[in-house]
Amino acid sequence: MNIFRIITFTSLALILSSCASQTTPETKARQDLTLKAWLDCISKAVKTYDDGTTNPLVVATVIQPSCSQEKRASMSTVEPALTYEQHLRFEQRMEQTYIRSTAEIVLANRKKT
Repeated sequence: MNIFRIITFTSLALILSSCASQTTPETKARQDLTLKAWLDCISKAVKTYDDGTTNPLVVATVIQPSCSQEKRASMSTVEPALTYEQHLRFEQRMEQTYIRSTAEIVLANRKKT
């Protein structure tokens, strides 16, 4: 796992965990598993859709629907414990982090190739 992916995983994991008020070990394990599946999907989509020249933020936006199932699964591990206001803040933070983190994965992938 490269450093950008570690940073991305950590950023998203912190957002997920900060939104859950009481997290059991089983819930935490499920959160980690679904987050890893989401990041694996993003990495695979980046390799499929990135042409190496397009703005990384555009690539991140284009691949977002490709991993929507994994994103929903990851978010569903936290959402039941949220109030409506927390849910709205969570969604906003996830969107901001998702695009930025995915763009970082695009750039990291370009350095490897």
